[in-house]
Amino acid sequence: MGGRKRWLKYLWIYFIFLFAGQTVAGSPSFTMSETYRFEHGKVTVVRKGYQVKHPKIGLVLSGGGARGMVHIGVLKALEQHHIPIDLIVGTSIGSLIGGLYAAGYTPDEILAIAQKINWASIYQDKPPRTALFLGQKGEQDRYLANLRFRNGNPYIPVAISPGQRMFLTLASLILQGRYHMRNNFDDLRVPFRAVATDLVSGKLVVLKKGNLAEAINASSAIPLLFVPVDYDSMLLVDGGMLANLPVDVARKEGCDIVIAIDVTSPLRKKDEINAPWEIVDQGTTIMSELERSLERRKADVLIRPNLDNQRNDDYSHIEELKNIGLQAVKSKLPELRKIIREKTDVHEAVFPLKNCTINDSVVSLAFFEEIQALKKRARVRLQDIRRLLDVAAGQGDFQQVSAVADTTDDSLSVSFLFKRFPQVQAVAFRGVTRYKPEQLHRLLFTQTGQPLNAIALKKDIDLLTELYRADGYSLMRVDSLGWDAATGRLTFGINEGRISALRITGNNKVKRYVISREFGRLIGKVFNWKDVQQAMRNAYTTQFFERVTLNILEENGRFTLEVKVKERSTVVMRLGGKYGTERRAQLYWEFGDECLFGMGIKSMLVGRFGMRDGKLGIKIRDDRIFTTYLTFDLQGYYKWQINPITDRDGATGRYREIRRGARFRVGQQLKRLGQFILELRHENIEDRLEDGTFRYPQNIELRSFAVRAIADKRNRADFPTKGINNYWSWETGNRFVFASKRSYTKAMVNLEGYYSFRNQATWHLRMFFGIGDKSMPFSENFRFGGLHSFYGLHQNEYFGRQVFIASAEYRYRIPFHLSSGNLLFKNFYLSFRYDFGGVWRNPNLVFSSKDFFSGLGGYFGIETPLGPLFLAYGHLTRGKSVGYISFGFEY
Repeated sequence: MGGRKRWLKYLWIYFIFLFAGQTVAGSPSFTMSETYRFEHGKVTVVRKGYQVKHPKIGLVLSGGGARGMVHIGVLKALEQHHIPIDLIVGTSIGSLIGGLYAAGYTPDEILAIAQKINWASIYQDKPPRTALFLGQKGEQDRYLANLRFRNGNPYIPVAISPGQRMFLTLASLILQGRYHMRNNFDDLRVPFRAVATDLVSGKLVVLKKGNLAEAINASSAIPLLFVPVDYDSMLLVDGGMLANLPVDVARKEGCDIVIAIDVTSPLRKKDEINAPWEIVDQGTTIMSELERSLERRKADVLIRPNLDNQRNDDYSHIEELKNIGLQAVKSKLPELRKIIREKTDVHEAVFPLKNCTINDSVVSLAFFEEIQALKKRARVRLQDIRRLLDVAAGQGDFQQVSAVADTTDDSLSVSFLFKRFPQVQAVAFRGVTRYKPEQLHRLLFTQTGQPLNAIALKKDIDLLTELYRADGYSLMRVDSLGWDAATGRLTFGINEGRISALRITGNNKVKRYVISREFGRLIGKVFNWKDVQQAMRNAYTTQFFERVTLNILEENGRFTLEVKVKERSTVVMRLGGKYGTERRAQLYWEFGDECLFGMGIKSMLVGRFGMRDGKLGIKIRDDRIFTTYLTFDLQGYYKWQINPITDRDGATGRYREIRRGARFRVGQQLKRLGQFILELRHENIEDRLEDGTFRYPQNIELRSFAVRAIADKRNRADFPTKGINNYWSWETGNRFVFASKRSYTKAMVNLEGYYSFRNQATWHLRMFFGIGDKSMPFSENFRFGGLHSFYGLHQNEYFGRQVFIASAEYRYRIPFHLSSGNLLFKNFYLSFRYDFGGVWRNPNLVFSSKDFFSGLGGYFGIETPLGPLFLAYGHLTRGKSVGYISFGFEY
């Protein structure tokens, strides 16, 4: 009997819905409803019946560099005061802040991101030393200038930075965002538009689809500082050149109300116009002032925060700027709310409330309080009923909430009807491979044995997404939500984002495999941004490309990884130099093709021209042979140097050493850490007197074989603060196997590490030991002495067949505060080092205290754009002192 009554009750409700009118004007009876639907992996609410038509509100965020941090506070204030935003339009920094918000970041998260970014180096695309192969580290360490040639002519870059670091930063943030686009930027949390300028047509470009990271990059590409972004057939730069406050764009997108935030920089002072891009920025500000004044008038609410003298390149006050944005919005809230009320289409029909019934006794406290407040009113409007439905739907427990109303007697009778979700009997996952189902179950709010709640389900989708994003699985999304009300079974259909294909575009000279060897291993696997980002960095550090970018293409749920490269000219001339008291003046030179035949083979002519040494040669090197991590290095050379020498009896002099020969190395790259090497060497070596006393003249031919292992993780070559520089080798010149004129064997090991603390001080510890047999010729003896080897000695002054050195250095970075315009000096250092060692003419494992000696010294060092400057002094316990001056990088 009870079942029959429930059946008649639902039939009665059905007929009310079927025959009830939808508007007050057309019928005394009408309905409103809100129904939850699960489509395409999303939880949405479908509203039917009377609705208040709200105006479309657009938020326009101007450019302004660091001043744009105000936008973070603006977004936070609008959230706090429940001002809905239906569209965000951004230029330059406005596109960055607005784009991150549209991708799902909260204002607080954007603030944390902005504070974490090193804005002073965002345009510096030079790969970190630790990301390079061993051979590349040497090139980066010693050369100051690169001049590239294209079609035989010198190639002058169009900007300081290709924007690689900027793109990687943006791509990382966008891919980790909670919202991704499927078709265009309307799919984001808030529809978004980025504004840029096309250099080809000279027109304003509004970006509403494509790669979001690249769109923001293009909108922020300051001319001369960043290379223009290739986007379809356009060359895009900063949108501020034509529309720094693009109010008109929001109008054309159909916004009824436009809130414009103008943080445009004022004109720079005379002493602030130094760099080329600062001149361009000043000119753009002057020329676009009229356009901005017109755009300001088109805004319904214009907010121009008082930023005083805040520079657009000073990112040291981000928190304060955010707070300024908060206050600026609060001061405009009365004006904004008034405009929203004026443009909101509200049905004016009002009725006295006759009665109000509810078919469910378990409702939220908020809904109950609203009902009580409604009953106390003399007259009720339709929008009050709609608001009550919003409150009930916001509880999440009801699949459908409805209001059936009757205004027959010019009074209002309302019946609220609620259809609850049934209990969840089972939760399942489809398409999951990266986690165990029980891991995901523990994460969810939705549990078996409890009624389904739509709000909790939305949170579950977010939690699943955040779990995958945190582990780098950036393409994951919930594609479907299967809900069977009859069985209570809930199924999450998850697309983890497996890469099915690789597409490479933009390579003309460089062979495809040189690029695909970095990305090919990712095909068939679930997309992981950490792996993809590393592959992009590896491709970029080959130095064959100005820019390596990424796009994700999707078709029918299958993802293609599109890698876009922009090749740089591979014909290059490098220059470097040094001056020091040990070698006097030196000039380094290198010329050749970095990517011979497009295969990544470096073929270079090299030279070192100095007053006390020199070198001419050719080298052919491949850091990766085809798709392997095998490497080879072939060199032919003629080199000479003049070295000091001090014999055991104190006799001093200088000798000239000349080496002619070839060396071939083949080995295995140990990732970016170092190499394991097999080496063959054929040399003619001549040592002869230069002046003073020299007792070891020779002219010999050597053929040797060596096994070497090198690990170099130093973060820089001049003033390392962390990392190791370890190597060992075993070498032999065998008369029978290699037909060498001299037979010998030697081995050595070097252990060296840098350890920093408090970002100011660094300890440098080193131990070296080398030993050779008695037949080892003079030219193969171990040599040491000099500024970076042993204090109190000249460079290579001591020699022997057995050497032991241990040293400990303490280096302190002096906290000088340099002006922002300073380009000559970066950092200053004080260093003190103690050296302890011994040298033996012949190998001897029986030591005495007389065999050892010490050196003590220190330097004042300056980091400059032309290389490190060292002013040093060292004293040897054997009674000798030496002063050192060195300026420039070591060859």
